[in-house]
Amino acid sequence: SWIEGSSSKGFMKILKVGAFWSLSFFVFAVLVGASHGLAFLRERQIESPHPEASRFFAPPKGLKYLTFGFQEVVADGLWLRFIQDLDRCQNFQPVEDPKQCHKGWGYTMLLTIHELAPRFRIPMAVGPMSLSVLQNDYEGAGELFVVAANSFPNDWPILYRAAYHFLYEGKDPAKAAEYLSQASKAGGPWWLESLAARMYEKDGQLELALRTLTEYRKGLEDPEYAQKVDERIKSLKEALSP
Repeated sequence: SWIEGSSSKGFMKILKVGAFWSLSFFVFAVLVGASHGLAFLRERQIESPHPEASRFFAPPKGLKYLTFGFQEVVADGLWLRFIQDLDRCQNFQPVEDPKQCHKGWGYTMLLTIHELAPRFRIPMAVGPMSLSVLQNDYEGAGELFVVAANSFPNDWPILYRAAYHFLYEGKDPAKAAEYLSQASKAGGPWWLESLAARMYEKDGQLELALRTLTEYRKGLEDPEYAQKVDERIKSLKEALSP
């Protein structure tokens, strides 16, 4: 009994010491990872004439290996950061036209969020549409829509928005009709299949764009973002009117 008690106390002491050093190593790893991550972000940040550009850092590749099992928590934090600047591109690679957005800050943020939390739906349902409509990052939005459609193949709103992008921005009626058909089969409204058959007609294309932007507009609360979408909706209504 004495031997057992002594052995038990010694074992508990070893456990406590081990837990202390494990926690110490964890904190050290987090601090080192954070410092290296910030250094990497500063290296990727290109010079910008805008003083607020320092707020826009792209998450480093392989971030999921530095989260220590807290991928979804980090993904939530990145998503909250992204929605503060839905319309901001901030290119990380030089482009010919400074106003052109090409896989910038928003694209990198959304891609990282998806890598951290593949089943996190909202970023894939709202993010690519924001890149397409508010940032004019058409290539980045197209790639993310494909990722979103593959990750959520039975989510008709995502498929529906992908159809809008590939029709209106990608000028690809065949791909738009394919996504509309998938959205219909995934439980979307009855008129989706009919609209898919009209993708090669101008009125059908305008109707898809108008319906999609109107639905997207309902979720925007920021007046500046809403105004940009309202301008597009107005021009579409004018084009549809006889």
